[in-house]
Amino acid sequence: NGVVALSQKSKAKVIMFSVVPKLYWQLNIWDRFSIAKPFTRIDMYASEPIDLSEMGHEEARSLIKEKLLLHDY
Repeated sequence: NGVVALSQKSKAKVIMFSVVPKLYWQLNIWDRFSIAKPFTRIDMYASEPIDLSEMGHEEARSLIKEKLLLHDY
């Protein structure tokens, strides 16, 4: 909600980032947090800038949630 509100009020575009290590340890907790192993390759992905200023709050929130879950960037 905060990202959508800030983006719409400031008319700034949103860019989503994903960081994927090649080798990692995965913790056995609810969010399966990963820690990159030393000296491993890390791939970084970024989305195109998304303009949320013309969308409704719920529409923008749904779009961000969908893109984050699908890693569609």
